[in-house]
Amino acid sequence: MINSKEIINKAMSVKGFNQQQMSNYLDKNQATVSRYCSGDTVPPLDIIMRLMHIIENEKVADSAARIAEKIKSLDETQANKELIKSFDALLGTHINFQKAGGK
Repeated sequence: MINSKEIINKAMSVKGFNQQQMSNYLDKNQATVSRYCSGDTVPPLDIIMRLMHIIENEKVADSAARIAEKIKSLDETQANKELIKSFDALLGTHINFQKAGGK
């Protein structure tokens, strides 16, 4: 299971932020972000949600890039079929997430 220390450090890596830049982004002082990064303090839920949003956006962008690369060399019919297949997979993941209690 991922912990809050890993979440903030992953989000900082995705954004290319140091602690000061992340503190500005989160509107927190640098000492607070330092405690989040070290695991000494667990961020409040709203901060964790913002950090998870950063991480999820990266995953979506990676998925979109992989799909685009995959269909680039296909003809229109094959590309449409691949897009539908990819959309169905993403929709299935979303439905499973909702069933597991996600929103």
